[in-house]
Amino acid sequence: MEPAGDPAAEVVVGCLMRASRLQAFQARGILPGVATAVPGRAATLQCLALDPCQDPCLQPPVHVLLHKLSDFDGVKEGPGHAWVRAYLRRHPGTKVVDPVETLGPALDREAMAHAAERASALSDGLRMLRWASLEGPADDDGGDPGFFPCVVKSREACGTPTAHVMAVVRSTAELQACHVPLPRIAQEWVDGGGAVLKVYVAGEATSWRLLADGGPLPDSKEGSAGDKGGKTSRAQHPGARQGPDAIAITAASALRRTLGWLLFGADLVCCSRTGLWSIVDINYFPSYLGIQDADGLLHTALVDCAACRDSLNGSRDRP
Repeated sequence: MEPAGDPAAEVVVGCLMRASRLQAFQARGILPGVATAVPGRAATLQCLALDPCQDPCLQPPVHVLLHKLSDFDGVKEGPGHAWVRAYLRRHPGTKVVDPVETLGPALDREAMAHAAERASALSDGLRMLRWASLEGPADDDGGDPGFFPCVVKSREACGTPTAHVMAVVRSTAELQACHVPLPRIAQEWVDGGGAVLKVYVAGEATSWRLLADGGPLPDSKEGSAGDKGGKTSRAQHPGARQGPDAIAITAASALRRTLGWLLFGADLVCCSRTGLWSIVDINYFPSYLGIQDADGLLHTALVDCAACRDSLNGSRDRP
């Protein structure tokens, strides 16, 4: 069964996610429940909540299926993955954002590290941090990363109670006392001066925020590719070889080519010693909190996805 209606006139997006997540987006004017005009596009956009507890074959047809499967399944394949596949078998013309078989780098930090390696190899401006998979206790062969200091993180990247448990470890003794549950990974720690560059991608658009200790750096601004006057400057991160604006666009391009996703985010830090930026986290379909015109960026990406014939999810950058 094909989606009802012409996507050139109205794009219908089915949202498969926790109800509270959809409500939070809609409170910000994102993913509207009624047909809404999209600036610069002829089509309107309307979003419907899909029910994962109901038979997917009985759900209404949509042009685009937007999901956050970590709300249901965590790092392992589960009912949410099966639900999406069943829905797409019933509605083969529906585009999916993003394909469930590509989500490993967002769910599993070992897969995330491999994706960061591939993306970093595509740009001279990105330095890959050392990392190691820790399968056993610190006194086992498989439990010592071989470098310190490091940040120890749960291998599960989202969707579970321990996904965001982490600790900075400076020695084998500290690693032995580390509370992060197994399996886990160790990521090289770098002194970034407390600043984190949060990069957000929505289709062809790249936006960013430079944060320090949970808040914006003094006098910093949000930026978007092509947004005049909205870019941060090199002076706002002293010592960086590339300013946040340039590296955000560089990292977004490299990750698009590596992941093939339509909607995603990444966290970068700049080593105060080398001036080089590194990818420390990757997430799919992030919140876009603090990004100006987030509604316009997401709505444009979804309308363009519905109209795109290049691939199942509308990505033009998949290798």
